[in-house]
Amino acid sequence: MKQTLVQTTRETDIAIGATIKILRKQAGLSQERLAAAIGVTFQQVQKYEKGTNRVAVSTLIAICHALGAEPMAVIGPVLGKAPAGQSLAVLHLHNRLADAEERLEAIKAIASGKLPVVSGADIAAAADLNGYFVTQ
Repeated sequence: MKQTLVQTTRETDIAIGATIKILRKQAGLSQERLAAAIGVTFQQVQKYEKGTNRVAVSTLIAICHALGAEPMAVIGPVLGKAPAGQSLAVLHLHNRLADAEERLEAIKAIASGKLPVVSGADIAAAADLNGYFVTQ
């Protein structure tokens, strides 16, 4: 079955966001530091990385400057071209590892009691904060 433009656009936004996340982690930057470098909130960076919000070309260039990467390093995987010295398989594995590490850090924070406890009413407001909260 042929995909619609909406489906392929959504997949492209997700793939670009995932690649930005990989490059950010490789650069050793937090979402907060990247956000400060490009003049947006860390929640906006989260939305870019999840593919929830589309990244404008001007923003992509700013992100690449902040990460010390070429724009083709972000766009290449979407076009089926990996950045120099990396295969697409390595990029995908790195992304899966980054997601697993993020989940592990959240679990550790929950286990150590370092995350705030919020009520059920606060959960909707916390959705943009990646859902890392413990409910009562």
